[in-house]
Amino acid sequence: MARTIRRYYWDANSIKDYKGTPFHVLATECQVFTDWSRRWHIETLEALAEADPILQTTGWNRFDGSKSQDCDAFTDWSLDHTAGGGEGMIIKPNAFLRKTERASSNPL
Repeated sequence: MARTIRRYYWDANSIKDYKGTPFHVLATECQVFTDWSRRWHIETLEALAEADPILQTTGWNRFDGSKSQDCDAFTDWSLDHTAGGGEGMIIKPNAFLRKTERASSNPL
């Protein structure tokens, strides 16, 4: 646990020492990205993090919860990820925004 926490806390003596870990691309000039998949958001943020050291990424994986083989493989990945200092598991649908007749929601 301490190894995971240390990945996100450090001394910041100048603006160059600050970093952020975004999870969504909310908008750019003239466009919002609420209809884009969660996978697109994560992959786009990974590409931005490669280009700018102020951004860092978090581990992620995709699986089909209806397939026991996928669930087993994901469980193994998650255990390895957390043993290596990564965050715990959060499961989210690939759809970034869920729309119903009455409302829209984003399972953050």
